[in-house]
Amino acid sequence: STLRGHETSWTGSNDSTFFVTTQEDSKVMIWDQQKIQLRMLLGHPDEVLTCCSISLDDEYVVVGGLDGSLYSWDVRTGIENTEFFGGHEGPVATTMCFPMADGSHIIISCGREDRRIAVWDIESGKQLYSIEVEELKDAKIFGYHISKEQIQVLVWCKDSVPFPNL
Repeated sequence: STLRGHETSWTGSNDSTFFVTTQEDSKVMIWDQQKIQLRMLLGHPDEVLTCCSISLDDEYVVVGGLDGSLYSWDVRTGIENTEFFGGHEGPVATTMCFPMADGSHIIISCGREDRRIAVWDIESGKQLYSIEVEELKDAKIFGYHISKEQIQVLVWCKDSVPFPNL
């Protein structure tokens, strides 16, 4: 089977049983990985979506938007869990969700224009931390990678901008 459509981002589950796509019309969908069949339509935020991720324990889907908002859904029920507003000025470049030892979950999100890294509590929707990477203020071509080992964010820059070890 082949998936064809207007997908803007996608990511696979850690157990390799499903994957998630976001589409140009802002639909968030869960697909069966083996059959390539739609399992569930999660939601339809009223904004353009820029990225998606699945928590490392495959319990939550998190997507980032063009206006800096984040949304999360419970994978089993399809119920929207939380909307996160005010963490970024401009698009979300990437996001990851991590289960913690106490059973809670956190989200790390990185902004494309504001060069901000934010940490959120998924259950309460509260922002726990916000870090602006000042060294990127003049950078035009940069990216983020959030490690699966939890709470490590790699920031790289392809411009000729002096960049100290963060």
